[in-house]
Amino acid sequence: SRLNDDGIPMPEEIHLIGRLARHDSADRHSVYTPADGERWMQAKRVARVTGALSTEVDDHFTGTHLVTEQFAIAAFRNLRLSPVAALLFPHLKEVALINHSADSILIAPAIPRKSASLIRAGGVIDWVENLVNRAFGKVMFETGGYIPQASALTANGISQRVRDLLGVQDWKDWQPMQPISEAHMFPRAQQAFWDLLTDYIDEFFRENLVEIKTHWYEVYRFSEDLVNHSVPLFGSDETEQHTPDPELTAERLWWYEHRYGLDPASPRVTVNGELKTITPITSNSDVADGVDIENLKQACRYVIMMATFMHSFVNEHQYDDIGEVLYNSLGLRFGDGENGVMAPESDTSIAPDLERSTQMMWFSNLLSRTEYGFIERNEEGDINPLLVEMLQQRAEGINRYGMHVGDIESRTNI
Repeated sequence: SRLNDDGIPMPEEIHLIGRLARHDSADRHSVYTPADGERWMQAKRVARVTGALSTEVDDHFTGTHLVTEQFAIAAFRNLRLSPVAALLFPHLKEVALINHSADSILIAPAIPRKSASLIRAGGVIDWVENLVNRAFGKVMFETGGYIPQASALTANGISQRVRDLLGVQDWKDWQPMQPISEAHMFPRAQQAFWDLLTDYIDEFFRENLVEIKTHWYEVYRFSEDLVNHSVPLFGSDETEQHTPDPELTAERLWWYEHRYGLDPASPRVTVNGELKTITPITSNSDVADGVDIENLKQACRYVIMMATFMHSFVNEHQYDDIGEVLYNSLGLRFGDGENGVMAPESDTSIAPDLERSTQMMWFSNLLSRTEYGFIERNEEGDINPLLVEMLQQRAEGINRYGMHVGDIESRTNI
């Protein structure tokens, strides 16, 4: 791609790898450019669909929901007396529950209804299932989650992808991305909120440092839990079965280093033969030194960032990305023509069928239009007033980059 005069990336080539029609070979590699006319427009649609699915699985579900859940489980297991509990808990509540619902509704392989009821927690999950079933007039969940039905990804494929992506995301070296041009607004909003969190957490630690050190063993156990239950580092021997092509592994690793700030050379620990992705916050079980405190501050900044700003951005824009079925969706069919997915939008045989299209529109609206749980509104009164105050004071500096402070969620709850 190249940047145009306005600083907007413009694609110059699209590479499509794999089958584009039923009769194609699986190793087909097709390249399209603007000179290809209608084929270029059709290739852009395939790229949009692939990009939308990748964004939902990689950046939304894995990068915010599951990254946050790792911290949530470790925090709720281990933090009791430490002030860090008060700092983190308002931003971590509900994420495990909503992820459990996602397992059933969006990802799970086909499970007979009777068997499924034995492994679900009930309550909210049953309520959501009943709501969806009423909306579609059938028991959707007997056929499995939405994504395996609507796309080429199986439930096992999603799990493999999630494992790989969790294997490149660590609190240690994360920083906001760098803008690629003056028109690139998101990184500037991201940096503004990251700076706010830095000042907020610095002030919180100044006020609570003595108590944090007094109950340091809880932080040590929190760190141990995080590390022991994290996935293997992507590209380590333990993940080679997922990426058997060394060149592909190297290419993906290069991208992940740049995309997620991953430093594969950063010191990590091996647990039961696995080189773990998450770096320990501390190895000291009783006394914290200066490095430990800075590590804890960075880890807290990171998870609050993922649970609030990062989830808000990717979640709130779902309808913009997949809100028009013929322009974009999470999957395409081969259709009736010999060229498969390389067909115009007017060929509805390659679009999702009516049922999948209806479900996609329902999900994209449900997930992006649910308006509850925001920092500024502080509906449940558990957000630190200092964070609310700082957000309001810096509203202009964040709003100017297209992310309104009133839309920044206090936690990942949908």
